[in-house]
Amino acid sequence: MKVRKQFDLEKLFTPPRYAETDLVSAPDLKAIFFDSLPYRGKPTRVFAWLGVPRQARPESCPAVVLVHGGLGTAFADWVRLWVDRGYAAIAIDTNGAVPDEARKPEGTWDWPRHPDAGPAADTKTSSIAEPLADQWPLHAVSAVILAHSLIRSLPEVKDRDVGLTGVSWGAVLSCLAAGLDPRFRWAAPVYGCGFLGTKGGIVANDSLPERAKREWLRRWDPAHYLPQVKIPLLFLTGTNDFAFPLPALERSIAASGGPCCRSVKVNLLHAHGEVSEKPGEIPWFADCVRRGTLPLTILKQRRHGDRVRVTFASAAPIVRAELNFTRATGYSSDRVWNTLPAELSEPGRAQAKLPPHTRAAYFNLYDEAGRIYSSGLL
Repeated sequence: MKVRKQFDLEKLFTPPRYAETDLVSAPDLKAIFFDSLPYRGKPTRVFAWLGVPRQARPESCPAVVLVHGGLGTAFADWVRLWVDRGYAAIAIDTNGAVPDEARKPEGTWDWPRHPDAGPAADTKTSSIAEPLADQWPLHAVSAVILAHSLIRSLPEVKDRDVGLTGVSWGAVLSCLAAGLDPRFRWAAPVYGCGFLGTKGGIVANDSLPERAKREWLRRWDPAHYLPQVKIPLLFLTGTNDFAFPLPALERSIAASGGPCCRSVKVNLLHAHGEVSEKPGEIPWFADCVRRGTLPLTILKQRRHGDRVRVTFASAAPIVRAELNFTRATGYSSDRVWNTLPAELSEPGRAQAKLPPHTRAAYFNLYDEAGRIYSSGLL
C-alpha cells in the first residue's frame, strides 16, 4: 500500500487555525483548540496544551510534539516538563476529549468529550469498518501532523528543529507520523512500534474479526510506514511489555529507514509517568540529534558459543554494562529476564559469558548520568 495516498499532506503541512479556550486552564500554558479533519461530514477540532519558554526569543528554541497513550489525554505537566528544558511543546488529545479532571468520573479514564470531536478512544481498531475518512488512525495521525505544523509556525521556534514523542498508542501514531512527515527532526516512540500482528502484539490480541484485523494491519500497521522514516528514532520499552513484544520492536528497527537507538529496560512498567517524567534517555537523545550525533551507536554485536560481545560509540562515557538474559523461549510478557554484570574490557567494548541454557540476551550500557541504551537481541 502506498501509505501517503491516504493523507492530504499538503493540507496537513499548513498551520491550522487555532483559538484559546477557557474550558480548562493550567499555569503558564495555553489551552487551545485547532481545526482538524471533518468527521462524518462535520468539522472537528482538537484540544491541545501549548507552552513556550518565557524568555524565548524569535527562532530561539527547539520544539516537541507530545502524543498520549490509549487511556490518556493531553497532559499539562508533560508540556511543562519540556518547557522547563527550554523547548516549546504541544500535547494533543487524539480521542476528541478535554483533560477536565472535574468532569471525569472518579476512578475512570473517561475524559469528557467536546462537541466538535472526531472519533472516540474506543474506535482505534473498530473504526476500520468505517469509511476511510472516518477512521480513528487517519484522524489521530492527522492531528499529530497538524500539531507539528502549528508549533513550527510559532515565531519562537527554530525552523527544522521539532521532535516527536508518544507513549503506547501515541508511539504507534508517532511511527506513522514520522513516516509521513519528513519535517520532524527526531522521534522517540515509547513502548509502541510496528508489526502489531506479531504474536502477543496489541492488534494480534484484539477482538476484531480476523478479516478486519488483516485489513487494519494492511492499512495502519507502522510496519508499512517505518521504511519511509529518515530521521533518527529512539525506541524505549521494557522487556515484558504486554502490548508490544520485543520481536516486534526488533523488526521495527530493522525496517526503519533512519538510524535507531534502543533503550530496553528490564520489567519497565507500561505507564505514562514512567516514561514522560522520569527517564533522561529521551531529552538526551534529542540533544544529541540536535548536535549531529546519537547517544549510542552499536557498531558490531556478536555471539560466539557462550561468549557475547558488543562494540559501540557513545556520546557520553559508558561507565557500566550489564547482560540481560532469559532462558525461556519466546518473548511474551510472562518471560523471566535476569541480569548479570558485564565487563567493559576497553573503551567502546562490552563482553560477557552467557549463562547455561540462555535463549536470548542483550546488553544495557549505562552512561555517567545513569541513562540506559541497549544493544539488539543476541
